[in-house]
Amino acid sequence: MRRFILTLIVALSFVFESIFVMHFPPTIFGKEWIIIPHFTLVILMTIVIYDHRRSALLLSFVFGLFYDMYYTEIIGVYLALFPFIVYGTSKLMIVLQSNVLVVTLLILFGNVFLEFIVYQFHLLIQTTTISFDQFVQLRLWPTLFVNTVFFLLVVFPLRKQLLRWKNERSEE
Repeated sequence: MRRFILTLIVALSFVFESIFVMHFPPTIFGKEWIIIPHFTLVILMTIVIYDHRRSALLLSFVFGLFYDMYYTEIIGVYLALFPFIVYGTSKLMIVLQSNVLVVTLLILFGNVFLEFIVYQFHLLIQTTTISFDQFVQLRLWPTLFVNTVFFLLVVFPLRKQLLRWKNERSEE
């Protein structure tokens, strides 16, 4: 049941990304922002921090592939990056504390890493024309802001449930 609910949570975050993009105006405060919600990655990183690495890695492969099929023309970018970021997060959590500040910074770092690698990939295959300064100002900062707000909204109830499942599993 736990795996089904985890999969459902990640699937809902994946669907919510599309809904968010459709209903969130790109022009706010007189500027045209490029906001990329990575709610799925945020949820996957939260799962690996507070629950189980194997479940998070499996889900990151599956939803990385879905992300590639749904959002990009090239299969493999998110399929490789989601599991890499989730695995790296699990290794970092061995030495880091899991308080909200550290976890928030880790989520930010994961999003920065993902956005930067995707930007570099698009530069490599020449499918983007924006400069690095434009990337940072128009895409990276708004993306980080939106994903941080999403994380802060979902972290407390999700963490509570994940820790409850972890405690139940350790008692068995």
